[in-house]
Amino acid sequence: MRPAACILIATTCALFLAGCTPQLDDSHAVLKIPAALPGFDTQPPAPGIAKRAQDLLVQGERLASQGKLLEAVAKLTEALSLDPACAEARLALARTFALGGRSSVALALLRPAAEHVQDCGTCVEMLQIAQHSKELQHLREATAGRQLFAHVPQTPLPYLRWTADVAAALQIGSVQGLAPYVHSRLPFLLVRSCPACDVASATTPSRRELVGIGLAAKVAARFDTVHPAAFGIRLHVVQPPRCNNKCCDYSIPEPVPHGEAALRRLCFRATTPTQAVLTEVELVYGTPS
Repeated sequence: MRPAACILIATTCALFLAGCTPQLDDSHAVLKIPAALPGFDTQPPAPGIAKRAQDLLVQGERLASQGKLLEAVAKLTEALSLDPACAEARLALARTFALGGRSSVALALLRPAAEHVQDCGTCVEMLQIAQHSKELQHLREATAGRQLFAHVPQTPLPYLRWTADVAAALQIGSVQGLAPYVHSRLPFLLVRSCPACDVASATTPSRRELVGIGLAAKVAARFDTVHPAAFGIRLHVVQPPRCNNKCCDYSIPEPVPHGEAALRRLCFRATTPTQAVLTEVELVYGTPS
């Protein structure tokens, strides 16, 4: 079990004592102030739990977009309770409460992340997005909201640098270059396809979750062209990538040359404002030579 950071905020009074300011709320609010909110953590749970939380997040966001705020709050609260480190669920829940006239609850949800901007990359990214969210306009205009965002770094997280590091490591099969970006416990998704292959199963992207540097090293070894005995194949990395929503995408040769491969996508989860771990690698192969 993770430490005290995961303990629930126990009562409505505790919310207010923690800085929840009722004057932020709409007098005609359609949502009630909850008796408790999910806790906060910076470490994600086991992959199975995180997947369940993501499913609930998608359901909650869909309900919120349909104006079903009560149902959305229930789904998003469950998602955040399962994964207190899920910045997307925290932001979605804060937005939903703000839409329902409860900006005070949105403030209480975002404050723990604001207290961890020095050591939590997903917190920084979430708060940067929150600053420009139309649902949180009321919060940003209040004194408490300005205090919340006062120490949030404005520099975007360095996805381009992370991507450049991993792409360079893959191109030469460098385990040392990959190691800082591979989590020992959380998987990354390896997506592979071969559009020009004759076998139908190869043209459809295959998806496989890999965990640990050992399996990441096997992926990199496929492209080791530095050591003659490795017999690696060439990996095309067409610069520059286009980065958006935690992923950077590369153009690929059309077609990918026979017996070679191209890097299409790299995705990351920011662990700190300057460090990240891989969450997805997508490769496109040419037909075997």
